[in-house]
Amino acid sequence: METMVEHRLDEIVDFMRVPATGDPSVAVIATATGGVLTDVDCEVLVVGGGIGGVAAALAAVRRGRRVCLLEETDWLGGQLTAQGISALDEHEHIESFGGTASYYALRESLRSHYLALAERSEPAFNPGACWVTRLAFEPRAAASAIDALLQPFVESGHLRIERRMKAFAVTTQADRIISVTVLGLDNGRVLHCRPAIVIDATELGDLLPLAGVEHVVGAETVADTGEPHAQPQEQKPDCVQSLTYAFAVEWRPAGERHVIPRPEKYVHYRESQPYSLTIEVHGGEIYGEESGWLAYRLLEKMPGTKGSLFT
Repeated sequence: METMVEHRLDEIVDFMRVPATGDPSVAVIATATGGVLTDVDCEVLVVGGGIGGVAAALAAVRRGRRVCLLEETDWLGGQLTAQGISALDEHEHIESFGGTASYYALRESLRSHYLALAERSEPAFNPGACWVTRLAFEPRAAASAIDALLQPFVESGHLRIERRMKAFAVTTQADRIISVTVLGLDNGRVLHCRPAIVIDATELGDLLPLAGVEHVVGAETVADTGEPHAQPQEQKPDCVQSLTYAFAVEWRPAGERHVIPRPEKYVHYRESQPYSLTIEVHGGEIYGEESGWLAYRLLEKMPGTKGSLFT
């Protein structure tokens, strides 16, 4: 029998503690500071509470499995909640077909919340009124809707949800993960999870390198996958989904003034990059009905587009 091997990180980053300005090292936590281990036995361990992790946990508990769901922030939902990108990225036929029952239940919960507030009854009501999605909402509304979707399974004892927990150690034996150890980012609790199945649903695939799991990063070639739209000749490991930087905008009463001093290089960036976008689109997608190149501006609605970048 092959021996068990522990893969361990001495430090981890608490993303919720990273400051907007100042020393980012204050968000680095030493894993040795954790307390006494508490054993957690479950059939399925889902590490990461974004939409993918929530869907995986939901599928497992509906089949009678005992599931533990871990999330490093204090909200489940990933892009829709803690990341602030609360606009469902959907295809054009979603109001009629093409989604799972659970996904439609989530959409209906979000829409019903705003229909009640607005005292309206339109079946395709888009509370955010933006053109990039058919359903835009506030992050807090999505967090509440996801919690409500999972709550019956929490009450039945099939689902255990641990927020503000981050994995820092994995024990493997041959090609199996035997255990995952996680640290409480707020309270220093240490959970030692010993599941039958582990699902990595973290945003960046944290468990893959930590556990030494074989994996591929970036874009493969046609020869690798047989996909006609893959890279023609050479793999591109750096070709991954780009990052989105979100910021909140609040509508304030008329007459208020909150102008701050110009930040460093403000004029340079304003003049060198007018916050525009030129993109090649395919007809029928969210950008427009005709195929070709479209140009977008921050506030101005350009020809052929559905709106400005602001909307």
